[in-house]
Amino acid sequence: MRRTDFVRRAAVSEFLVVSALAFSLLVPIGPMGDQNIARPMYAGPEYWGIVETFSNVTTGTHGPATINDVTIFGLTDPWGNFTADTVVLDGWLYEMTAADARGTIMWYEPSGPSDRTDDWNLSLEVTKTKEDSSYESFNLSVQAGRQAMLVYLCNETDAIQAGIGFVTGSPANEAIRLYDPIGMSWTNVELDMWPAFPHDSEVFGLRPDRYLAAFAHSNNSPEITVTVTNSGTGVVFSGNVTVPATANIVWPKLRVEMDVDTGVLSTYPIATGWIVDNLMFRSMQSRHPITEPVYEFVEASDPVWIRVTDTSGIVITDASVAIEGIPAIFNAGTSRYEASFPRPVDWDAKYNYTVIADGVHIADTVAVTTMIDALSGVEISRWWNGWDWVSVFGRDDSSDATSADLTYKAFDHPTTSYMSSGFTGNSSDILKSQSEIALHYPHDWKTWGHSSWVTSIMSAEAGQSMLDEKYDFASRWDDPSYVGVGDTYISMANPGNTASWEMMFAQFQTGIRIMGTSSWTYLGGNNSLIGSYWINVPTGSWLPSWGSWHPYQKIDMMDMLRSVNTDSDTVYQLPTIQMTAENQGVVRFYNHNTITNASLLRWVVQQKNDFAYENWKATDGEVASYVNGRWSTDVKVDASSSGDKWVFDVSRQDPISRGYWRVPVTISFDITDLDIDYVRVVSGPWDLNSSDGSLQDLNKSREMDIGFDIRGDRLYVSYFWNESSRVEIKINQLENPRIVSEGVSQGFSYVQYSSVLDCTEPDNGPSVWVLDTDASWLAIDSSTDTSCVVSGVTANWGVYFANLTVSDGNSTSYLNWSITITRLKTVSGHVLNETSGAITGLLVTVTVKDGSVVRTLLTNTTDQNGFYTVTFTNDEWLLNDNIIVSATYDNRTEENSSSATANTAQEINLQFIPIIPEFGVMEIAIVASSIAALVTAIALIWRRKRTLRSA
Repeated sequence: MRRTDFVRRAAVSEFLVVSALAFSLLVPIGPMGDQNIARPMYAGPEYWGIVETFSNVTTGTHGPATINDVTIFGLTDPWGNFTADTVVLDGWLYEMTAADARGTIMWYEPSGPSDRTDDWNLSLEVTKTKEDSSYESFNLSVQAGRQAMLVYLCNETDAIQAGIGFVTGSPANEAIRLYDPIGMSWTNVELDMWPAFPHDSEVFGLRPDRYLAAFAHSNNSPEITVTVTNSGTGVVFSGNVTVPATANIVWPKLRVEMDVDTGVLSTYPIATGWIVDNLMFRSMQSRHPITEPVYEFVEASDPVWIRVTDTSGIVITDASVAIEGIPAIFNAGTSRYEASFPRPVDWDAKYNYTVIADGVHIADTVAVTTMIDALSGVEISRWWNGWDWVSVFGRDDSSDATSADLTYKAFDHPTTSYMSSGFTGNSSDILKSQSEIALHYPHDWKTWGHSSWVTSIMSAEAGQSMLDEKYDFASRWDDPSYVGVGDTYISMANPGNTASWEMMFAQFQTGIRIMGTSSWTYLGGNNSLIGSYWINVPTGSWLPSWGSWHPYQKIDMMDMLRSVNTDSDTVYQLPTIQMTAENQGVVRFYNHNTITNASLLRWVVQQKNDFAYENWKATDGEVASYVNGRWSTDVKVDASSSGDKWVFDVSRQDPISRGYWRVPVTISFDITDLDIDYVRVVSGPWDLNSSDGSLQDLNKSREMDIGFDIRGDRLYVSYFWNESSRVEIKINQLENPRIVSEGVSQGFSYVQYSSVLDCTEPDNGPSVWVLDTDASWLAIDSSTDTSCVVSGVTANWGVYFANLTVSDGNSTSYLNWSITITRLKTVSGHVLNETSGAITGLLVTVTVKDGSVVRTLLTNTTDQNGFYTVTFTNDEWLLNDNIIVSATYDNRTEENSSSATANTAQEINLQFIPIIPEFGVMEIAIVASSIAALVTAIALIWRRKRTLRSA
């Protein structure tokens, strides 16, 4: 994270130079060899290069292992305990530590062309996800210790020629350091390190901010040029280091070491994480090509694309690029290399690409989500049945398949039981409540955030085995007797409250598809680098612009926030829920069999009459499976489609083979000005039709099922959409004009009632409006072809009916509604003592009189602000009645009165007058605004009386 103010400093810190070191003058310069000039694209003595991207290395490959020109290692302490893990995860080389760790974690010995000279540039990218700024930004009192990654340039005999150290942790340690091989000492060249901010948009994600450490040598020079560049800020440092006199650097290599002193925050060790990527060996004449994005979302008919730039961000236009073997042509309008080839609609599919720029060869992958081609009025809903956001109810530390059902039994909501012990009950027990059996085992909660790959795999497999042995299926959608295959457990609570990178990928590999927050502040890294589902932010704050609400890749849901713990009730919970709802996200509730905020949960499960966004009530597994289904479902217009019968061919990639459930996916259709005759879904042996009830009307259901729903101008159709399905919609054009709004059903005596009714444009002459009502006081105030205002005023109360029609030359539309008129009168005010202070807890009586006859009487007690309020309705008051407010305080009774007005709210205040010696209590009631003048007048009279008596 950035500093507390989240604003990047404008200037780089001044260099600290030690004169005794054998350095030449340190001069900030641009990156070497990145001039924007045209160069031929071939390998040879002048232009050559190769990049190790780890893109095709199997996930889980860990040290000790050799990958092409790279050798990786893990680290242990003297007793053999794991301290650092070097592992390839989804094409990134991760380095994660769990304790103090010192030693070599990687060697890079590039082979390079055999006919080259000693002119070369050797570099790598280093990504640090969190550094000391993170802890300051979150106001954490305990900060991390020193966490250093050291990169040494060595010669053929492994002798050090230069070095760069990236150090994070407490403010006293944080720095970028330069190593002098002659003096064998380090010098700070920058006192601040920036963390890796992701760069996500809705359609693509660029690589996070990272550091590029480059060592360059040319022409038998006795010096190495060392350059450190940050992708977000530019050149951080560039200078020369004198190499030892005996150096031989025709065949250079890089040695990477970890040097970590971890701190402890609360009960959790503070892990430190790094990513090493794009190790590059190139000629001095070749530019440093950078390829992006990490992922992209494109429609089926649009090309896949790659962008190639140098380290200054200047687009390289003369590269040779191919995607899946198809030449990618540079598009000057988009500044991208684009290749078109047939692709199925699918989510997060990896496509290989190659780039050659100035003889530098890069082979990498891009994650492509291929979306359906745009169809007018047709969308695949973000959430099931078109709801705005999602709620999930889960219980941790469950011992029975129905534990969560019992915990949330007072609420109408499916649940997820996170199993950690016991493992009792049967899978069939959850079918009635449409709930889910999920994982919360093993539960090594203090160390799971720092497990190695080997340990993580063992834990992940152990948890899955426990569920496999005890239960037959995880949910209705996993039930083999319905549409599932059984033993597909895809949901997990936070694995011990935290998770390392290794744990996320290990759990994913063994079957988990959605997991709890892994991006805790005190962890060294989180999956937000490539698109977190929700990054962990300070309580009550808004998600920052560099975070994300929705998963861009499958692994993103392994880092999904569980945001509301019902074990406690805080003021932040409702704002957090509403913020998530407004961004169409997921709110995951959980507890340990304690609910302290029942009213909040009731609000979640009930219809939202006071909130603009409605939620789908789901389980974790339904959420993950729906996201997969949404992005892997294709919709095409069928050749048999016509004007009055829409026909669409719908297909979906097999979810079960990818570890998800086969759940219904919702397609929505714009039906403005249309009437639906029937909806039919045909898929294999299934033939469901709304006309005979076999395709059910979901009727605004918020729990997942198959069927159709009509809300407003949208038709929602939810089905499994297997390999080949078809949906037919028979439509009728509605007649016009047509009333499209509802009448106002509530009004008040003496107050103008008004209802604006709208209709569609007439298609045969002007609109003619007619009102039929038993309310003699009601009439059409004004009208046009598309609207009509019905209004009036009455002193009476009661229920009236209204029938409004609109007609043109060939059709008529009507609307019936009832109007309830209430004679409402709310009387309120403040009760103040003799010094204008509020009197709390005082009984106030409000009486309504018609002359001397009492119509009604109400009482209320003043609140902490001295405020009372009562409400009369219907025959309890009439216009010009006398309203009397009275109260007794300190053996004094005061009253104030006013005539009843036509307003529905009326203010009558009450002030107690001080007792005047010899005159007793002045029997006059006065509002608060005039008390000061009265007290002054009384004081003058009292002073005059005392003067006369003295005389």
